[in-house]
Amino acid sequence: MCVHGALLVVRRSHQVVAKKSCSRMAMPRETAVSIAHNVFLLLDGWVCTCVLAADEAARLLRSVTH
Repeated sequence: MCVHGALLVVRRSHQVVAKKSCSRMAMPRETAVSIAHNVFLLLDGWVCTCVLAADEAARLLRSVTH
């Protein structure tokens, strides 16, 4: 299946690899890969922060109930 103008991005252990698209892209591939990598890092940090906050909240609740 060919999606025109699409960039297929695969994540391999903190590396973003761009695969060839079937059509011309609106921006250079390096720019798209850089944006995708930065978005991934941002979301990864956000998820990590949420997990840490939930862990601290659970620890606080456990200490209050015991």
